[in-house]
Amino acid sequence: MTQPIDAYDVTTTPKKRRPWLLPLVVGVIALLVGIGIGGSGSSAAPEAAKPAPAPTVTVTAKPEVKTETVNKEVEVAKTPQACLDALGDAESLALVASDMSQSVGRHMASDGKLFNQFADGDMLNVEWYLTDQTTFQNEINDLTTRVQGNNFTTNAAACRAA
Repeated sequence: MTQPIDAYDVTTTPKKRRPWLLPLVVGVIALLVGIGIGGSGSSAAPEAAKPAPAPTVTVTAKPEVKTETVNKEVEVAKTPQACLDALGDAESLALVASDMSQSVGRHMASDGKLFNQFADGDMLNVEWYLTDQTTFQNEINDLTTRVQGNNFTTNAAACRAA
């Protein structure tokens, strides 16, 4: 004989499992046992744990201090002038390289602008580009003169020889 579906009690909820309960109870019991064991020991420290007495030091005489002034001429190594000149020339070449990269960057930007202008069909209004080309050529000539007037190679060789 089967019971109708309405006969089952659906209001009760199943018992929830609590898997953390057993480890918690065991942990609390272990803690209490540990406290009991630690508290039952004596409070007096064993002989080996007591600190040793501090040693005593007796000073009987003061050492004699003797001061003597010595005038001694010390020769300080001086950087050769060729090395200083080579450093100055190297710094100058670094500035030339920086100026060159800035000049080329500006020129490349104007090349892009010219390309866009040609792509838009405006091939008649390019006077600005000719002016830019002249400015770029003048900058390159100035940088070339600065590099040619630089004596880094000669000064570096003289520095190495010194």
